[in-house]
Amino acid sequence: MCVVKIPNDIFKQIEKYMPFSSVDIIILKDQKIILTKRSIPPYRGYWNLPGSVILKNEKMVATVKRSSKEELGIEVVNPTFIGNYETFTKFRHYITHLFATKYKSGKIKLDFQSSRSILIDPNRIPNHTVPIQKSMIKNAFKNNLIDR
Repeated sequence: MCVVKIPNDIFKQIEKYMPFSSVDIIILKDQKIILTKRSIPPYRGYWNLPGSVILKNEKMVATVKRSSKEELGIEVVNPTFIGNYETFTKFRHYITHLFATKYKSGKIKLDFQSSRSILIDPNRIPNHTVPIQKSMIKNAFKNNLIDR
């Protein structure tokens, strides 16, 4: 099956009427996690986890790998499902599947969505982080759901 990306104009229409199924990714590198600073709405200026809407015919693990490559220019290994989260914002309704994975290779090269990246201790998440993602990170580490 061919993975199908939705045209942007249709995406903008659909987001008004239905939830998006997406993945967010905790990427571990040297016992720290990678966060990026959003340069576009929603949450422009906030730190966030990499992630993406799942495309038609795309498995969630494939979305994790694609998103890591597209957003950060890196390869990751061993994606592990952590849990589901549901978020309602003024922009969208998300059903998010959280994964943890490990950095494999590549130099971080950000796409248009982000202005900066940081490697940070998961116990020191910046205050200006997307709220639901801050909770996701805290819960995953507090409950030992991630193998460091």
